[in-house]
Amino acid sequence: MHTTTTATCHILVVGHPYGAKGIAMQQQGTRRRERQAALSGPQLLCCANMEPNTPPIPSLAPRRPKETSNLLQVAASIGLATTLSKALGLLREALLAAVFGVGPVMSAFSYSSMLPGFFMAVLGGINGPLQVTVLSFISKHEETEGRLLAGKLSTAICLICGGLSLAIFLFSGAIIDTTAPGLLTLPNGSVTRNLAILQLKIMAPCTLLSGLIGVGFGTLSAAGVYEILALSPIISNLSVIAGVVVYLTLSKSGKTALRGAISLALGVTIGAFGQWIWQAKAQQELGLKFLPFHSVNPLKDRDLQEVLRMLLPAILGSSMLQLATLTDMYFASFIPGAAAGLGYAYLMVMAPLGILSSAILLPMSSLFARLLEPSKRAELKSRVGEGLLVLLAATLPITAVVLSLSKPLVEVALQRSAFDSSASILVSSLVACYVAGSFASLARDLLTQLFYALGEGYIPCWINMIALFINAILDWKLVHIGPVGLVLATIFANGFSVLALLILLSNKLQGLPFKQWILSSLKMIGASIVSGLITKFTYSWLTVTFIYIRVFQVVKVCSLVMAGFMGVVTFSVALYVFGQTELELLLRLCWSQMNYQTDFV
Repeated sequence: MHTTTTATCHILVVGHPYGAKGIAMQQQGTRRRERQAALSGPQLLCCANMEPNTPPIPSLAPRRPKETSNLLQVAASIGLATTLSKALGLLREALLAAVFGVGPVMSAFSYSSMLPGFFMAVLGGINGPLQVTVLSFISKHEETEGRLLAGKLSTAICLICGGLSLAIFLFSGAIIDTTAPGLLTLPNGSVTRNLAILQLKIMAPCTLLSGLIGVGFGTLSAAGVYEILALSPIISNLSVIAGVVVYLTLSKSGKTALRGAISLALGVTIGAFGQWIWQAKAQQELGLKFLPFHSVNPLKDRDLQEVLRMLLPAILGSSMLQLATLTDMYFASFIPGAAAGLGYAYLMVMAPLGILSSAILLPMSSLFARLLEPSKRAELKSRVGEGLLVLLAATLPITAVVLSLSKPLVEVALQRSAFDSSASILVSSLVACYVAGSFASLARDLLTQLFYALGEGYIPCWINMIALFINAILDWKLVHIGPVGLVLATIFANGFSVLALLILLSNKLQGLPFKQWILSSLKMIGASIVSGLITKFTYSWLTVTFIYIRVFQVVKVCSLVMAGFMGVVTFSVALYVFGQTELELLLRLCWSQMNYQTDFV
């Protein structure tokens, strides 16, 4: 469930210091100048002598808007699409919770979606390793070479991922038994196991589609087509929602777990297929073939070998994070309902944090890349501190509010029909744990971006491997606590990664101002404690004062909104009193992102 959710989120790959948008915006100026130079002299005569009915030469050139207003319109449309996608993701989870709760259908889906979700995140994810690698390589070559490479890579990916899809279909039973062995021991685990095996068979084509989607994302990014990237998750969410609606429509005479499992798996597969079809149509409009396959020999083709050399380390680094989720789900299979609960909680926390990560990590990583010269090391140190403190300022108010209101938030968002009060208690405890570890997760991503910018991407790769081992050991030790123990293991592993990366970075940059950072962090932590107390008091006072109102659910929602607002305001005022400027920096980062700028100074 974690990986499926992540695949629909706007994430930044750890395998490249730029996001996909950042790479294209950085390189399109160079490519435009090269093209203008190439169109001088003989080539202009060639164009002039073309027959009138000759079709124009298709171009992968980025469609750069000519005016600032157009840039803002594009940025606004992408931001709106991303927000709509997050909202639909929450609506989807609320619908799934109401229909299936934490019962066998959702538990089975949590296990069956792990492998397809893994490939969708690593290969087909927005700003994933495959997209960024394809974009980076195409942007460095002429259009004809880039188009040819896209065809060769599509062929190779189709063969590799097609074989993996077939293997997943044929060995689905063994895969479920290996990744979720606890289902063989639980009292009703056989029902969940059989449903998971069936769902995995249905979702097996997603592995093939993920590879094609990743190549398509890279090709479209190189052409400056960003709208499809932002809108693609909407297709997946709508497809899953449609599958649940069809299930409810066909099950008026009686609901069965089998029908629900099939409808859910079909929704995911059709959603992935819809993303690929939409991409293929957009590629045709750019002059590319629907299936741009070419004969290729990976042992002799140097261009393909270069792409694979770029791709494999990025996939390895990104896979470490996905493997940590698979480890958690392995141990969750021994706890009834834990897998579904972890999935619901993860999405509720990542919906706001996914937006924050895009707003902060992209401009910060672009800035790091411009401060790599030895003469700029002092400024680089300062910017690293700013980035970490801005992340802390962004996550602490969310943490304070959610920790204070986790139970009513889950009740309002999810508790209805099949999702009962016991499920709310489980998920609210997991939400509180996930949000408490949100800073460590984002800080690890920021420091990873920095190491890749420094040209030492192997360091975070090794650190992530060690963290994965620590996560597995802690899962084994803390599984007796329940699902909360699995989340705590993840938090500790992320904390280790951050600490290790900071120590290695300090050695690399000849010291970091840790004392100054700790002092600022303590001030913000104090502000968040006050914020949490005010949030809790405001919510309790409002609900008690207006408890007599007949439509109490409306009162609950309004109380949550007002309490959350008061918490954020309290945190902001406290930071202002303490003389901290991190909120101002956060706003400037968000503004720079809206204007497609990489500099927020």
